[in-house]
Amino acid sequence: RALGLVTSQVPETTFEFYSDAALGVAFLATAIIAAKRMSYSRSQGGAETTVVTAFYSLILLTATLRTIWLIVPSTFWSPYYTPHAVMAFDPDHPEWFLKFLEVLLVGAGSLCLFSIFILILVYWADILKKYFYPGARR
Repeated sequence: RALGLVTSQVPETTFEFYSDAALGVAFLATAIIAAKRMSYSRSQGGAETTVVTAFYSLILLTATLRTIWLIVPSTFWSPYYTPHAVMAFDPDHPEWFLKFLEVLLVGAGSLCLFSIFILILVYWADILKKYFYPGARR
């Protein structure tokens, strides 16, 4: 049923379709690079290995979620181009569940992206503390 909706309606323009595909491929490349860097980081020893591994794992998770969201055509998630109100568990609108999954996917990707920035801030604060107070315990 969902595949029939994808092929019967194409609400997005050609430019939007190709730009989503290009961004999806870019995020896929980012996910592959992050996976390689994460596995390399885990094999190395050192005090900062945990932070670097967490950093690359967050990048991997964010890029994977964004890849899924961008590669899957928007007509799969909802046959409508503009947002419209639909009640959950409505038997007249069974596509509510796919739209709900899309919202969860985008939300999880955004949380992972914000987590990367928070990790960078904490890491830089630790570096600055080490630089300005060399003898202080961390």
